[in-house]
Amino acid sequence: ISLEDNSCDQEGPTLQVQASTGIKITDYATSQTFLLPRSIRTLTTSSFSGEKRFVCPHCSKRFKCFSQLEIHERSHTGEKPFRCTLCGKRYAQKGHLYTHQRTHTGEKPYLCLHCGKGFIQKCTLDMHQRTHTGEKPFICVKCGKGFTKKCNLNKHLTVHSDPTTGLYVESGQHDLNIR
Repeated sequence: ISLEDNSCDQEGPTLQVQASTGIKITDYATSQTFLLPRSIRTLTTSSFSGEKRFVCPHCSKRFKCFSQLEIHERSHTGEKPFRCTLCGKRYAQKGHLYTHQRTHTGEKPYLCLHCGKGFIQKCTLDMHQRTHTGEKPFICVKCGKGFTKKCNLNKHLTVHSDPTTGLYVESGQHDLNIR
């Protein structure tokens, strides 16, 4: 067992602190138990508690798993290690490559229950289904108008701002033409 096991996918070892003898570690995958002496004080149960202990050196954002930090760091370095073998396009995350590859295969695993239209990504299906349900989850806090997409709400918010400064204007300060 490695105490530096940072996998997010697997159950980690469990710790049992015994005041008299030290720290007992049990790896349930192998049924092995280890006893560390009390002199090892740097190891704490917080190492295994889900605490966000991995810190990005670029922006100080914190992560529970080292693998999450590695993926995040690529946003700073621009590293894109996953390459599409068909078109050469590169991605920072393996899952994004898999999604992209569906554009080549034509696979559309997410089907609309209302009309049968297929989608490559679930989030695109969710957005499409709003055309059937009329749901508008993105609400303007200024006027209460609803939108199906967040980008449309953001575009709408410009009607509540001063065109010269871009700052929000309180109601009544100037005539608003709400889109």
